[in-house]
Amino acid sequence: MPNYVYDESACVFEWDVIIEKSCRSAAVGVCASKNFNYETLAGNQTTGWVLGSIGYCCNFGNYIENYCPLFGDGTKITVHLDMNKELALLQSMEKNIWKYQHGIIYHQSSIQ
Repeated sequence: MPNYVYDESACVFEWDVIIEKSCRSAAVGVCASKNFNYETLAGNQTTGWVLGSIGYCCNFGNYIENYCPLFGDGTKITVHLDMNKELALLQSMEKNIWKYQHGIIYHQSSIQ
């Protein structure tokens, strides 16, 4: 499935990230452009949220280990952003693996 904008007028965006070949680790995440430093790792910034292939979740340098299942070669991660609901959601194999809404990161086991 190609990357696409789902509904720009509703401020809802969705795209796929496919890990074709992972090296030591891979990361998928979202960031706000405001106050974002492109010279620093996204997960170490207040405006960056990252999910790592070795199972961690990170924001502002706070790492949650064993947050999600490991992922690697061939994994497809779907990123869903709903700006009206202040929602960012990452899915793998159609299962929610990461959710950020209204300033809260939800643990993988509590996501419905």
